Amino acid sequence: MPSWPLLLWSGLAATVITVWILGVLMPAAGAHALAPQARRMPGLQAFALGVFVYPLAYAIPFQLLHNANLVTGAVLGIAHALLLALTGTPERPDLHAAGQRAASVILYGALLGFTYVTP
Repeated sequence: MPSWPLLLWSGLAATVITVWILGVLMPAAGAHALAPQARRMPGLQAFALGVFVYPLAYAIPFQLLHNANLVTGAVLGIAHALLLALTGTPERPDLHAAGQRAASVILYGALLGFTYVTP
């Protein structure tokens, strides 16, 4: 069972670092979007997803695999990005924005795996 303080810390660290890195590298098109609805979603709601919801979703595979590191997190981030791409229904497909969302989720997963510790 994952530790709640660890989940909060990992989620907060991964969210803040992802937003900061992608805000510096790709500031133009809202690269911090951790959810497909983030362009329409208030920033606080998207931030809450990154801090509270996604860490729990990532912690379950980390615990089942008994492994949380940069590579495992990135692989889970790729799966998460594919799931978001398949379930997202944009009005107009925008490959640039989709690529930025995918990059943000993969970076988020890698950072979460890096900061999360499994026993």
